[in-house]
Amino acid sequence: MKALEMCLNTKKLLDTQGEIHGYVHSVFNRVCNIVTKEDLLIPVISSYVPNTPRFISLNLPLRSNIKSLGLKRGMEVIIEDNTLKTVEAGFSLDLSEVKLWDARPNFDFKRVEQKQLLLNLDILLDCFIKKGKFTGIAPVILELAQNINDKSFGENTIENNHYSGFVLPRLQRLIEGYRLGNLESVKAFAKQIVGFGPGLTPSADDFLTGFMVANIYSANHSGYPIGNIYILNQGIVEEAEYRTTKVSSEMLHFAAKGEVSENVRSLMLSIFSSNDDAELINNIHSVINNGETSGSDLIAGAYIGCILSIHE
Repeated sequence: MKALEMCLNTKKLLDTQGEIHGYVHSVFNRVCNIVTKEDLLIPVISSYVPNTPRFISLNLPLRSNIKSLGLKRGMEVIIEDNTLKTVEAGFSLDLSEVKLWDARPNFDFKRVEQKQLLLNLDILLDCFIKKGKFTGIAPVILELAQNINDKSFGENTIENNHYSGFVLPRLQRLIEGYRLGNLESVKAFAKQIVGFGPGLTPSADDFLTGFMVANIYSANHSGYPIGNIYILNQGIVEEAEYRTTKVSSEMLHFAAKGEVSENVRSLMLSIFSSNDDAELINNIHSVINNGETSGSDLIAGAYIGCILSIHE
């Protein structure tokens, strides 16, 4: 079987190490997560899944799934000579002709004026309220937004659940520390939030992923020193590996640098560069459909990250 695409940072890892040894960490219908001896996560994904940092993708028929390939948790994996193979299952993936995809943030676009940016964010919130999934921490979005911009949302309401109700005051304090550039405050409240909520990538981690990447793109759009944002983001993820799942820890560390899945990056580009409402709405719906609640929790964080910079 031939691999289709590979993240550029995966290629750099292979070029640097030459030979990689690891094991199958977890197997799902469309993703097989491999962890290397250096404790790095390499997701092997179906081409129907959006590209992610450090991924390798393969082509599977729409009705097939990765579980059918015989991959099981704990199996030894070796990557060498442009081949990813398992010792036990006899699975082999040819990496010799992959296309490379760069996960880094894309700032090569024409920035919209502030008026259009606000219109885009109104569309984002409207779509989110109508189509979002609110069993994670996403219901915090309206109250956090009201605290930031002192704006009433009229009849729009989203009822809190036990997850969002618990995490709301902690998020308020983290965001206030972030707004003030108080790194120690950010670190302290991130410790109370990272790893909280349901899911393989817990809801709070999805929120923080959207929040961090949105602040990176917002800083680029406004001309704010982006290095300051990277420092605050690193404060959020400083101890993530000890407080959440392996998959989620990797997601957070990449997001702190602005590296996210392809459809999340497309959403960021739509918010900050697009005058095309249909394109923006399609990208919003694409992210909402990430996982059970992951996409909605991420969009909630992204929206708050965007308006935080606008109302500075």
